[in-house]
Order: sequence, then structure tokens, then C-alpha cells
Amino acid sequence: MHERAVERRIVTVLFTDLVGFTTLAESLDPEDVAIVQDAYFTTVEETVARYGGRLEKFIGDAAVAVFGVPRTRDDDAERSVRAGLALASAVEQLAARVGLEEGELLLRVGVNTGEVVYGEGAPERGPVTGDTVNVAARLQSAAPPGGILVGAATALAVAESIVLEDTGALDLKGKAKPTRAWLALDVRPESSREEAMSGLQAPTLGRDEELAQLLETLRGTAAGGASARLLVVAPPGVGKSRLVDEFAHAAGGAVVVCKARLRPDVLLPYDAVALLMLGALTAAGMAPGTASPEGVEALLRESLLSSGTRGTRADEVIAATLGVIWPGRSEAARGTADERETMFAAWLEAFDALANGRTGLWIVEDAHWAGGDLLAFLAEAGRATGSRLVVVTARQGVLDFAAEWAQSASRIVELAPLSDDAARGLIRALVGEALPGEIVNRVAEASDGNPLFVEELLRSWISAGLLVPTDEGWLLTVAAADVAVPSTVQTVYASQIDDLSPAARLVARRASVQGRQFAFAALGVLGVPEPAAGVESLARRALVAGPESDSVLGATYAFRHALLRDAGYASLARAERARLHVQLAGWLESLARDQGSQLAEVVGRHYAAALEHVPRLAPEVAPGLDRAEAARRAALWFEEAANEALGVAAHEAARALFRRSLELTADEDLVGQARRRARLGEITARSADMNEGAAELVRARELFALLLADGGGTTVR
Repeated sequence: MHERAVERRIVTVLFTDLVGFTTLAESLDPEDVAIVQDAYFTTVEETVARYGGRLEKFIGDAAVAVFGVPRTRDDDAERSVRAGLALASAVEQLAARVGLEEGELLLRVGVNTGEVVYGEGAPERGPVTGDTVNVAARLQSAAPPGGILVGAATALAVAESIVLEDTGALDLKGKAKPTRAWLALDVRPESSREEAMSGLQAPTLGRDEELAQLLETLRGTAAGGASARLLVVAPPGVGKSRLVDEFAHAAGGAVVVCKARLRPDVLLPYDAVALLMLGALTAAGMAPGTASPEGVEALLRESLLSSGTRGTRADEVIAATLGVIWPGRSEAARGTADERETMFAAWLEAFDALANGRTGLWIVEDAHWAGGDLLAFLAEAGRATGSRLVVVTARQGVLDFAAEWAQSASRIVELAPLSDDAARGLIRALVGEALPGEIVNRVAEASDGNPLFVEELLRSWISAGLLVPTDEGWLLTVAAADVAVPSTVQTVYASQIDDLSPAARLVARRASVQGRQFAFAALGVLGVPEPAAGVESLARRALVAGPESDSVLGATYAFRHALLRDAGYASLARAERARLHVQLAGWLESLARDQGSQLAEVVGRHYAAALEHVPRLAPEVAPGLDRAEAARRAALWFEEAANEALGVAAHEAARALFRRSLELTADEDLVGQARRRARLGEITARSADMNEGAAELVRARELFALLLADGGGTTVR
């Protein structure tokens, strides 16, 4: 018999098992069981590898991992507990991804440190054996669902880095004496690691040609005194924002730079115009954050007078400007559909007056979220009289859904992924020579030329302790063979959320319901009991930026990237999403009573999102709210938003909102059907297609006739 080569070592063993999975599997189809198990196994493998552990084996739904082989490190115990905390979170996210409800899939974890015999693996036993392994398994069995229970030696080793709760002595199966144990609750804030994460900023590499194109277009615009519109198109993470930021910096002080970023949870069709206008006012001398109707009117009137505009025309321009910054304030800005071009002209006159003869550089990001009305204004700004360059960034889908608008741009710059050499250069620029060539090549290949992937992967390694800053630069703390490289940036973001403290993770998940930008005041409504600590932790890690002051929502924060927000949202179970959307809609309704109807579309969207995500067999969308009532509320708010859009001549937005309202209007609600079809028909005939509008008006007349014949007594409002 071959003699097994062994040695005695001090290691930390992590033992995990799914809670109640056997019972759950009985209610699932065998193929669904296989999908859940495969996803679980992959999650365990990736998480253990991320924290530098060695996965020893799976035993059914249980997994055994070892930290401290083949090489011992001072932080073996800490990394194992951090891995356990991350695993518990990852399994909760996994449940949401595979369609299970909240609490249906949970993990128990036991962690124990001690002496083992380490040697060659054999069919009947793994490479690590000893009582330390057995105790880890028993601790796992005693842990509460979703909990991480650690032994005495582990607790002693991690006390300075992990928040622990003493559970006292436990009677573990097979142990003659009670065993002391502690629950691992959270990772203590580590300022050096969080500062390292927030300080990791990728330089602009491999974009010299594209930057030269932008600067060439700007020089031509300034020299000719004409306007132009330039479209920058690329997939998420390829570097649109980094490129235009570099461009704005290179343009210098000779131009008036105004910026706006769109988001899917935009409040009104022309929000971006308001942001651009505030930027122009700041460039003209108004202190940032101090805009008031009186101050704007005074500054703009002075600028218009200097440019030769006075009298009634100056009043019209000022009214239109105040109307876009503070919607609903100025009745003079509220027009019918045929006045949209007049309103556009007034805005452009205001921009030109505030620029005072200088070339304007507008940077509008994420135009794939823009509606037709805003796109129409940007197109007009890029061809109307004046000296301005309108630079618009968007994902590639804009080339399809707004093909005519995109092709009419003066120039389209399509950002290609970075070359392999540029990707490798980016890695070296971020962490120097810390990574051996083998890992650099693996990361560059996996990134597929996406700078965001590179930056976020390195952040996740810093979070997990695989990369640490030293006086001499960055240091890789594990062997190259033990470094796992995920396949997508979404996986990287999911791991970053797993690595957060419970308070920060709760904020990241619940805040995602609001969108990329979230209101701090709404976090309590979304079930975050003490949001300040969680938000502070996210900000230290540079996962969110803020606070910014919003005139409607108060203090707001924004996720660093839309894909990070998406990872948080994906971790929510469908029923939880539906409930949170309803809670947020209720909070926004209370604001809408004070702020007017500019919140109407957002409220409608949240009720509609709740309907979209509620499980098919759930009896209610949220406690006390059935599907019919949720649909009725969404339809009413979309109708109000459509009327508000009409008030600012945003006819395309109004038509889309009336359609959404009709989609959610019950068949038996003849009053609602008739009223909304009449309004849709009227605006369609006036601003888009006469025949299409006439058809809607005919249908509305038929519905009104039915109501008259019935006397109105059998309908629902």
C-alpha cells in the first residue's frame, strides 16, 4: 500500500450547507433542482477562490473549504470568515436570480481553526483531516439559517476585524464538553482598504484617435461659429464617460461646458435641458446650488439685454427658461403641441445669451434613456444658429430605436473595446507590477477590452484582501494559481455586494428599487432602519457618490455605475421587488401632493413595476393591494403625467404615457378608456398622424356612446 505523505498544519476550515434544500427540492421540477444546485456550486467555488481558499469537496449540498493550504498566511481565519459572510449573501442573491422567493434558499456556515493532518487526497478522505474539520461541520449544523458560527480559535484570530456575538457554550453532537462559539455578524470598517478601493481610478488609455476626433470637431465648430452634434456610441463600461470627461478637460476654459446625465427614472421629459441650463447659468456667474427663480430671471435678463434681446421677447425667453427649470411655475411656458419649436428656440436663445459669445460645449450622457422630445431638442440644438457642439453618449441600441436621429448627427464615434495591449497597460497603470504576467493576460482576455471590467475586478480583489497597498506599491497576497478571474462584470459587481457589511448590503439592495439615483429619505420607507451607516460605508468604498441636493427628493446619492445598481436589484426576490415598489410609490405619492404632478410618471412606473415583478400566483401585489387596484393607480398616474407632458409641449412623451395608461386601464372602466383615448387621439392628430389620431377619436366616441346608452351606471372610475 502506498504510504500517504502528510504533515501537521494549523488551518481554518469552512463548512457550509443549504438550509432545508431537501424539502424545497420536493416542490421543484428535477430540472429546476439541477439549475439551483449548479448555480449554488458555482457560487461556492467562485467565492472561496476570491478569498484565497481551497475548495476541498462537496458532500451533497454541503461544501468544505480550507484556508491555510498549501501555504499559511496570517489572515487565513479572517479571510475564511469574510468568505462565509459573502457566501451567505451570495446565496440570498442566488435565490432571487433563479426565481425563488425571499427566505426560500439560505445557508448555514461553520468556521473553525485548529491543527489538522494535511496530505494527499484519497477516495475515502480529503487532503485535510482531524477534529478541526469535524467541529466546523458541527458548528455549521448549530448555526441559525443565514448565520456564520465560528469556534474559539477563529474568534480570537478575527476579533479585531470581525464583529462577533458570543453565543455561549453549545452542546455539539459528538463532543464530550460544551463548545464555545460566536456568531460572525459583520466586517469592521477598515479605512485603509476602503480608501484603497475608492482611490483606484482608471486612466484614459487607447483613446487618442477618438479624443482627436472630438477636439477636431470642436475646433471646427468654434472657428466657423456654427453648431454641430456628435454621437459617441459604445456598450456599457467601454469608456464613454471617461472619454467625454477627458474631452471636456482638454477643451479648456475657452468654451462653456454644460453637462447632463439621463437616467431611466427621470422625472420629466426635459430634465436634461434643465441640467444643461443650470450649467450655463453657473458658467455665467451664478454660484452652484443657489439658483432661484428671482436670481435666474435677473441674470438671464441682463444677459439677454447684452445680446440685444429685450422687451416682450426677453419676457418670453425668461418664461420658457423658468418653465424648464421649475416645471409648472410659468404659465407662459405651458403650450400646445404646435408650440414646441417656439419653446426650443427660446431655450437656445437663453443658452446663447448666457454663453456671451463663447462656444458652448454640451455633454449629454446616456441618451439611450431619452424620449423623442428631448432627442428632437438636441437635434435642433445641433443644427440651429449659434456656436455650440452637442456631444451625446449612448449605448448601441440608439442606432436602432432612434436610427434617423442618430444618422443625422454631424459625426458618429463608435468606441471599440480596448486592444489587448491597451487592456494590459490599463492593469499596469492601476496596480503596477503587483500581478504576474500570467494573471495580467487572463484579466485582459476575460475583460474583452472593457475597462470597467478591469477596474471593478481589481476593486473586488482589494475588498477581498487579495490585493493590498504597501509603501512600495500594490502587493498580491496569494499565489497566482489561487486567483480566480470571473467571466463578466455583472459577476464582479455581485461579488462586491456580497463583500459588503449587512448594513451597506441592505442599502445597496433596497436602494436599487429607486434606480441609479436614490433618495436618502426613502430608505426608511424601503425597510432600511438605520441608513446612514450603510450609505457611509458605500460612499467610503466609492460604490455611491453624493449627497446631491434635489429640489423634490432632498439629499440623493447615485450608484457608481448602472450595472452596480442592476446587480443590487437582481439580488431581490420578485415578491420583495413588488412590495418595495409599492412602498416607494406610496412615499412618492405623499411628495406629489406637495410637489405637483412632476412626480406623476415616476409614481406610475413604480406601480407598473410592482405588477410586472409580482409572482404570477401571488394573491396580492403587496399587503392590502390587489392587482386591479395597483393597475388602476398606475393608469391614473400615467394619465396625470401625460397631461403634465402636454403642458410643456412634450407631445411624444404625452402620447407614450397615454398609451401606457390605456394598457393598464381595465376593460370595464369605460369612463377611463373613453377619456384617455380621446386625449390620445387629439394629441396624435395634432402632432403626429392625423389618421391614427382620428381612429382613436372614433373609438373614444363609441365608448362615450355606450356610456350614454347605459346611463353611466355600470362603469368604474
